Amino acid sequence: MAQLSIKKGLSISLLSVLGFSLLAVLLELGLRASGFEHPSAEDPIAIWNRVEDRDLRLGQGLHRFAPGELWEPRPGAVLPMGWTGEVERINRDGYRGPLRSVSRKPGVLRIAVLGDSSTFGYGLPFAENFCAGLEAQLEAAGTQSEVLDFGVIGFTLLQGIERYARKVREYRPDVVIAAFGSVNDHHVAQALPDAQKIAAWTAAESQLRRFGRRARESARVVHLCAWIVDGLRDAERSKDDEVPLHELQAEESRAHLGKLEYESLHKGVRRVSVAEFEAGLGRLKQAVELDGSRLLLMSMPRRPGVDHSSPILRKYSQAISAFAAQNQVACFDGHADFRAYGLVEHGDGHLFFLPNDDFHPSRRGHARLASGLSRRVLELVESR
Repeated sequence: MAQLSIKKGLSISLLSVLGFSLLAVLLELGLRASGFEHPSAEDPIAIWNRVEDRDLRLGQGLHRFAPGELWEPRPGAVLPMGWTGEVERINRDGYRGPLRSVSRKPGVLRIAVLGDSSTFGYGLPFAENFCAGLEAQLEAAGTQSEVLDFGVIGFTLLQGIERYARKVREYRPDVVIAAFGSVNDHHVAQALPDAQKIAAWTAAESQLRRFGRRARESARVVHLCAWIVDGLRDAERSKDDEVPLHELQAEESRAHLGKLEYESLHKGVRRVSVAEFEAGLGRLKQAVELDGSRLLLMSMPRRPGVDHSSPILRKYSQAISAFAAQNQVACFDGHADFRAYGLVEHGDGHLFFLPNDDFHPSRRGHARLASGLSRRVLELVESR
């Protein structure tokens, strides 16, 4: 009798499991047929920030999630029409500009450029950013070259190091230009500084984790659960105007962000501290030279008044210049070049993108950067 009851119980359980499985399969097929998609969150920690994180996992914006780098340009993503006046897409290998073969062309100088939104060419067509301009300037000087733009909006130097290791080195560039303006580096860390985020995601990239992520990305039933959870969270935020504690703290500390004593007196945490930035330059140099390439550093420009309101930015620029001098690394000081240029000294904004934009060069500014860089690249190549 007891055995009969157990068998009956097992049969009922098995039927329940089969029924649930069939229901899940039918729901999955129905969701796929309707075209429903809503990828689940990667992790409760902020990858970039609350707004950008949502776009990252929905997979519809300019960027996508990338282990190590945290995010990267999404292949096929369309750039804002206001920048270009026509449809321009991120190429299928995930960087801006013409698609280049990984294999090298004999006799062609290959240059890879790492950097942030200024390197990416924020606000401008690709043909007008300094990467395209550098290639044109070298061509005019009789040096055939390929300049690959691996700049990413919002990137810090530490993310650039990851991008070099994971994507750039396979292209075997002759020269690697690192053009980080340190604007992102000195910003308030969202939840964790970049070094800790990168370490956490790198450690989590096990085979099991990758399998779980792929399953989570493809299963529409999981997408449905994420959609429900996001809806509940959004409703709760609207009702209570709830903001995570780390975001409230970051907002309160922004007024002190550019000050030298921000970390010590205000207990703030930057995405990448000056000390981490200096150490990162050393790591990048070692990686580039071990691959047989040569490193060229560029100190990015900003309006002169910014150094007065945010003196910490001078520390990052000084770190670049000092590192280059102490380690015999080629350097183009774009910040000093813009400062010395009369238009900037007199407050004319022609070298910057907008009157209220202190960091992004205009097409005229990009042309000036390309001119200065081309001279340094030719000197570097001729010195070999």
